[in-house]
Amino acid sequence: MGEERKKIIIDCDPSADDALGIMLALASDELEVVGITSVFGVCPIEQSTENAMRILKLEGREEIPVAKGAAGPLSGFIKFDHLYGGADGMSETGIPQSGLSPVKAKATEWLREKIEVCAGEITILSTGPMTNLAGLLTEYPSVREKICRI
Repeated sequence: MGEERKKIIIDCDPSADDALGIMLALASDELEVVGITSVFGVCPIEQSTENAMRILKLEGREEIPVAKGAAGPLSGFIKFDHLYGGADGMSETGIPQSGLSPVKAKATEWLREKIEVCAGEITILSTGPMTNLAGLLTEYPSVREKICRI
């Protein structure tokens, strides 16, 4: 009998580096990716969300939900210059569009619901701006004690 896999949610701004991390997590025998939340970062939120879904489609894991998150920082602004990740945020790797749609709930709501259902079991792996997590803990402070680990 093997040990139970650790449930994780990946909160990220998918570019080429995050794509590799997502693929490694999906291939792991120790991790169960229960969802991905996107956030602005290397590229605007719409592209970041599509990139997450492109990676899942490429890996044949379309069943994993993606929730669209924060479009910008809590204060100030961000300018996207395409110098790091190219116009598609994925270093122009040519991965086809996914044809998928994100869940209807915004990332903070989706995170709260998932954490409530799986209280104490969810680890959040954050590889991008932590704006979704800040929003989650601000909007729903009681959820903090139900997160296994960040």
